[in-house]
Amino acid sequence: MKNTLLALFSVLTINSCSDKKKPTTITQMVTFTVKPEYIQEFREAQVNSLNESLKEEGNLEMKLYANDNNPYELSVYSKWKNNEVYELHKTLPHSKALGPLFEKALQGAPKMVRLEDTKFPHIDSKKLISTGIERAVFTPIIIKEDYRDRVIKQFEYYAENARKQEGNIFFDFYAVADTNNAFYVYENWKNGDEIWDTYVAQPYVTKSKKLLDEARVNIREDLEVVFATEYDENTLNEKYSLEKLWEVEDVIMPESILSIPNHDFVYVSVINTYEKPGYISRYHKNGELDKEKWVEGIDVPTGKAFYNGKIYVVDQSQVHVIDIETVKIVKTVRSEAKTLNDITIGKDGVGYISDLTTGRIFRLKDDKIELWLHSDKFPTPNGVLIKDGNLIVGSIGDELSQSLKPEQLGSLFKVNLQDKSVTTIKPSERMGAIDGVVPFKKGMIVSDPMNGKIFYVTNYKKELVTDTSGFGGSNADLGIDNQEQILYVPYLLDNKIAAYKIVKK
Repeated sequence: MKNTLLALFSVLTINSCSDKKKPTTITQMVTFTVKPEYIQEFREAQVNSLNESLKEEGNLEMKLYANDNNPYELSVYSKWKNNEVYELHKTLPHSKALGPLFEKALQGAPKMVRLEDTKFPHIDSKKLISTGIERAVFTPIIIKEDYRDRVIKQFEYYAENARKQEGNIFFDFYAVADTNNAFYVYENWKNGDEIWDTYVAQPYVTKSKKLLDEARVNIREDLEVVFATEYDENTLNEKYSLEKLWEVEDVIMPESILSIPNHDFVYVSVINTYEKPGYISRYHKNGELDKEKWVEGIDVPTGKAFYNGKIYVVDQSQVHVIDIETVKIVKTVRSEAKTLNDITIGKDGVGYISDLTTGRIFRLKDDKIELWLHSDKFPTPNGVLIKDGNLIVGSIGDELSQSLKPEQLGSLFKVNLQDKSVTTIKPSERMGAIDGVVPFKKGMIVSDPMNGKIFYVTNYKKELVTDTSGFGGSNADLGIDNQEQILYVPYLLDNKIAAYKIVKK
């Protein structure tokens, strides 16, 4: 849909007969869709071209972005002093070197949108070294022509407020060149995932949305917002490793660890052998035991999630709800399933639970556990995580077995929470027997206990973080403190838990 809109914008840009004065500067957004087999080569070439282009005297600004929801789509925003220096740029060696790569690597012609400043002019972006937690947003807008002045005036007000808001890196509102009714919102936010709900609830945002709902021209599915991550040398070469902070032994079959933001403790599901009842242990974040049997009355505790002051613990066919303040199980919700394993809960309080042996995902809503999805794409769903409007599902593989062949290993899947469509996260395909899945930056850290590996996975890459197979492996359902960048690892069969600092190589 977005490519269709960009193509439409390009046609409008080329064919319109507007009498408006052409801007001195050249500002544009160019989007490339790349064949999967060339994506890494294309990224590296674009980063090299970016670095060289920024050295050009006539270049005012240039940024490269990767679409968060399409790993094969990259966009380049650039601003040039005038058309003369832009034409010179196209003749330089680093630009010409891209030509042969474009011919073999692109799925179609690049889509270009030429942009013009509105009454509230562009401000050069603040210098940013991408940390992987920013959120860039591109929003193409086509409106009824008689709304043009009202929309521009409203977005002057919008831009003024957005640029003052905590977390904003930049906010620009452009007109699409040579049109009277096409615009382009271009913005970037620090810690975008954390502040987004607060941002979109601001009065200036809701007022602008109301006007746009009235002013938009509907084109098929209407216009699509695109979320992206700035891509530079830092992003291209990001690799992580783990440095051990502490380790605690004699924890009998720890299956999962839960770390809660802005909270002093971590919570461990202790299976305690399948012949004895399990329990939840609580530890200080420095590894010191607070209380071994913090909560009892649980047969086989596995995955956990936190929501609204309560910890939700999966226990085979049921989910126990523990109040942190009273340290009591205040509710137990039962289901028809027998092998429930992991749980994740969204901001709306709705939980999703994997059923390990049946390929099913159950939903916990209004104190009921009901079947939500049955997919043959993941016959052994294990770790689950809600991220960016999708349910991420990690699969053990084609079957439950200790001796899976490489072609039988599991992958990460993305399930759309609205239409339940299932897609494979390509870099994770047949990656391993997946268990723990936790969010980290723009991707996820994922454990493979059968092979003793921990990976960092995004929409566009997979990196091995550590290989624990040399000392037993069995790294199960992970916990993470994203603020401190600490990973908590339960070693199910080695009867120990550990904490690691996530460090950049």
